[in-house]
Amino acid sequence: MNKIVDYDILSNKSYDELIEEVKEAMKNGWQPLGGAFNVVSPIRICQTIVKYEE
Repeated sequence: MNKIVDYDILSNKSYDELIEEVKEAMKNGWQPLGGAFNVVSPIRICQTIVKYEE
């Protein structure tokens, strides 16, 4: 199992825009961790992303 070396949370009001943000982050070595989740106030869709030790 690879060690996680960095952690972040992306968020957006739009699922489609969040998907594009996650895809861009993946091009830079980030990987989604778990599924997307909602924050209610203000309404946001979020995705945890991590970088693993190489």
